Amino acid sequence: MLIDRLLHPLAPKGNKLAHWGLEGLQSTGRLVKEAVKFSPDCVLRKKLYRVALTEENVQHLYHTATKVLPEHCRWIEKDELDQKLGIRNSMGGVELSNGCCVIHVPSYLKGLLAACREKGNVEWKIIDEDYTEILNLRRKEHETNSDNSEPLIWACGAGVIQQEEYFEKSVRDAFPLIIVRGQSVELTATSENVPLEAALCGKYVSPLPGNNRMVVGATQEFKKEAFSPDELVEELKGRSYELAPTLWDNSIVDNITCGYRAQSQRGALGRVPMIGLMKNKDWIFTGLSNRGLLHHGIYGEKLIDMLLASYKNDDSINECPIAKEHPHLDWWKKKMN
Repeated sequence: MLIDRLLHPLAPKGNKLAHWGLEGLQSTGRLVKEAVKFSPDCVLRKKLYRVALTEENVQHLYHTATKVLPEHCRWIEKDELDQKLGIRNSMGGVELSNGCCVIHVPSYLKGLLAACREKGNVEWKIIDEDYTEILNLRRKEHETNSDNSEPLIWACGAGVIQQEEYFEKSVRDAFPLIIVRGQSVELTATSENVPLEAALCGKYVSPLPGNNRMVVGATQEFKKEAFSPDELVEELKGRSYELAPTLWDNSIVDNITCGYRAQSQRGALGRVPMIGLMKNKDWIFTGLSNRGLLHHGIYGEKLIDMLLASYKNDDSINECPIAKEHPHLDWWKKKMN
């Protein structure tokens, strides 16, 4: 579900907070604190940089640093930022800190699992191609349909959404989601002069575990045929060279990664997750788009609040006080009707 690496609360243009930006940052911060106890290396950097490459970027970021989010953003003038990041043509930018950070997601998830296991009986099982066990569990719960049946929460990414075994085609087709392919390139710096900091402006560069390793990403590919390796490098280099010229000029591409995400339909609040109760009595949590790190904690909290509230309201989501308090949580149901 989580394929992004940079945790910060800003909207894509950097001129305002993302929906539940601060709430999400605080919620994820609590989870990171727990994960670090078991995976201390999951936080790769405790700050990142948003670069201004146009006059519009300058206006947006300076306003954010001075008016919108001064407790998390520090405006940096061109000379200082260029030196920090090895950039030649920036127009300044902001340093994001105080909870904003760079996460190594696999290590973070392992840390969260370990934290959950310490608090209770948690089982983690990878199911590869054989869906019988899950489907039988789902069928048994539906057939029982009793007050004592356990709720099933489908916390799923693009893989499960695409699998016909889990959701009927009519349901999958009605989800206000689109499956997007994303590819990234991993590079190893060949010079000690390459800054190993995280920066973004459209695309992003971010450190990886290990010595002198960085990642640049990611594409948004909607076509059936993926970029070839040569096309991918050309595409990402063309879109990120101004952001990281020193990196591109002094490194070798040593790996290419590819993944898929379930991208929610854009609405008045941007792209926000789908959470809630489906018509078949299953619960769902998906559509994290590219803000999984920011939104997985806060939306997970709301989902559990909704689930617990359902026990007092005959499982009728229309009577759910959480949905009444936050009407936007039902946005995806309105799209499916």
